[in-house]
Amino acid sequence: MNDYSNRIELVNADISKYVPELENNAYDVCIWSESIYYIGAQRSINETYSLLKMIISKLKPGGLLVMANVVDLPEDIPESVLTKRPLIDCYFQLLSSIAASALKAIYVEEKLGRIYEYQI
Repeated sequence: MNDYSNRIELVNADISKYVPELENNAYDVCIWSESIYYIGAQRSINETYSLLKMIISKLKPGGLLVMANVVDLPEDIPESVLTKRPLIDCYFQLLSSIAASALKAIYVEEKLGRIYEYQI
């Protein structure tokens, strides 16, 4: 088995504070999950766009940004208002206008008797 530990860095940080410290073309892959709607709730659309643009600029040529975000959480979950489909679609459109190419897939799973949809 290959040992990639010298080539992988796992970071658990506030993306808006961590990313500006990186040099451009700093990483191959960024996996960013379940948080775009929290950033969108705290920032204006212009600030969110600027942050997404900065994140894309930190990718190496051919690098990947992989995101997964829940869509339309049930109403009894406090974050449900942040995960409405039009908002999640808006974030995808912002990314589409910045990234060289953007692809979207839908993943559905059942958890504790509820169906959850994710936009990846």
